[in-house]
Amino acid sequence: MVMGFPLMDRWTPVLAVAAVLCGCTGPSAHRHGIDINSQLAIQKHAEDAYKSGRYADAIADYRVLTADMPKNADYWYRMGNALVRMDKPDDAVLAYQAALLRNPEHAGAWHNLAIVRLRQSIAALEQTSNMAKDDARLRESSMVLAKALRDLSVERAATDETGAAPAKAGPL
Repeated sequence: MVMGFPLMDRWTPVLAVAAVLCGCTGPSAHRHGIDINSQLAIQKHAEDAYKSGRYADAIADYRVLTADMPKNADYWYRMGNALVRMDKPDDAVLAYQAALLRNPEHAGAWHNLAIVRLRQSIAALEQTSNMAKDDARLRESSMVLAKALRDLSVERAATDETGAAPAKAGPL
């Protein structure tokens, strides 16, 4: 008996199953009014857009998904990947950081964040060497560091033990 309702104990599991089947999943499940079928359709559209190189469409879809499900680290991560492809590294960094706030163990987000920051570091050092016309020591230091980072970079054209060139690494 639950609070004077003798049938509640027997019907509670049935009501719980009915609530799940009807989509009554709680107050925060559909904050922006997007039902699960729409979410899945938007997710599929975003994935298809990304795969076919329509990165702006993918970003728009991932913005809808992250607004509706802000705790989903994978949506933030995938939006970061599309932003990288659109040559928006600062926005990609923010998306990867958002993914990591939601899931600090998201290895793909850590990996891609490191790659984007490495590229940004190389670009900043190259810019420094171009701008330091009156400071030979700064110009030389920046050039040496940029070259060292490029040489260490995952995009370096190296070969493995078999002599085969590895696949170009970058955002997943």
